Amino acid sequence: MAAILSPAPAECPTALCGFLVIDKPAGPTSHGCVAAVRRAYGLKRVGHGGTLDPAVTGVLPIALGPATRLLP
Repeated sequence: MAAILSPAPAECPTALCGFLVIDKPAGPTSHGCVAAVRRAYGLKRVGHGGTLDPAVTGVLPIALGPATRLLP
């Protein structure tokens, strides 16, 4: 799992902001991966940049915090 994190905005100095690039295994849904990241990082604003069927594997970009605004 690779992570690209940018500095947090000045108004929230401890917030995470950036992307996680997840190599999703077969089984979990894209929503389930987002839920796991929310729990692991304790964040409310987490979103994914695409949907992968639960039966397939592949790259799933996940945005954290203010970076969710960059997703379509």
